Amino acid sequence: ALHNALRHSNATRVTIHVEQSDGHFVLQVADNGCGIDPQRLERPATLRALRQRAEALHADLDVDTALGEGTRLKLEIPLTRK
Repeated sequence: ALHNALRHSNATRVTIHVEQSDGHFVLQVADNGCGIDPQRLERPATLRALRQRAEALHADLDVDTALGEGTRLKLEIPLTRK
């Protein structure tokens, strides 16, 4: 997510927020960059690696983006006790 923000967003600021909430590890990465075109976001290749990693962790990946308004990625990984 950081690599994508640095490489593609033209952002001047990237924030990272991490917390544990309701049995989940939650990671949010947000930038104030150019955002992702909605048509591009629908393509299978866009964010493929992030989606594959989330799936491998049985996690939810939420992408909130708008052209000219930046992008926010939220990853929620369920925590299980052994």
